[in-house]
Amino acid sequence: MFSIWRLETKKSNILSVPAVLKVSKREFAEKEITNYQRYVKWGVPYLWRVDVLGTGFTKHFGAIAHSFVMSGLQKFEALTQYIRDGNEKIIKNALERLFSPEMKRWYGEELICDEENINERYSQRYFRGSENKNDSAKRFDHEIQREFGARIAQDHILVDGVKLAKPLEIFFGRPHGRYKSCICQGDLNSNNLIVAENGELLFIDFQETGRGHVFEDFIAMEASIRLYNTFVDDTKNWMHAFKRERRIGGGDDPGGEQPAATIGLLRRLARRNFPSEEFRNYVYGVGVFHFRLLRADISDNQAGRCVAAILASIEHLQANERKTR
Repeated sequence: MFSIWRLETKKSNILSVPAVLKVSKREFAEKEITNYQRYVKWGVPYLWRVDVLGTGFTKHFGAIAHSFVMSGLQKFEALTQYIRDGNEKIIKNALERLFSPEMKRWYGEELICDEENINERYSQRYFRGSENKNDSAKRFDHEIQREFGARIAQDHILVDGVKLAKPLEIFFGRPHGRYKSCICQGDLNSNNLIVAENGELLFIDFQETGRGHVFEDFIAMEASIRLYNTFVDDTKNWMHAFKRERRIGGGDDPGGEQPAATIGLLRRLARRNFPSEEFRNYVYGVGVFHFRLLRADISDNQAGRCVAAILASIEHLQANERKTR
């Protein structure tokens, strides 16, 4: 639960520090404070990180007040609002600054570690129990038949003449090998990135901050670009959305249509930051992340976009498997 406010003292007309107050269950608030002290205070550039004004706890709840010192005289919004407004200039500038390989704070080749099992990482991160996976699978099957005209067979689905594996089988039934990890914000959706009009960036919400797959923050931000874009209407032609997703690939030639161009930029930045990580792991993460979103409270339009991204991920993974046989 968030509240954002800006205060002004009537006597002196001195602007106070803009702040965000986050109230959550006590265990989550305590976890966030620990993560802030361990990863954020010393790992995020000073101009990007919030400071903790104070904390308060009851038996069941905790509250954390973050300050935005450097943006006191600037109008600021969550990046989500700029996405909804279609402000491509601010979005592009924010992403290029945030994920610049030159920053080398959390992201960077020298900060990574090798990990054993990417299936286990994403399964435990986003799906705790088979029931959650089945909930996503049910909505996926509903959407691909209703909106994409797909046919579901026992061991595959057929979409636009393309034979694809089912998500549960390709994401969780096949081993996808090793991956690289680094320190990630952990929930870097566009609601957790505050952008001022002068281009300053500020992170909020560190409850999930810690070591994760090197591409996790990029993938979470990509999902926000996809879901919150209001200038593309795919409801009358979902196959067009699928074809657009297929063209994005590694981001080298996403075309001029939004949100593909911005997602392509994110993917290029991901590859620049971590050139030694297999790009198929990015595609795998995109597929699993959007499969997880299908059990969230999202609109039918957003669900359709998730399905288009999942289908493109499955097709890419299958193509990679054929190359490596």
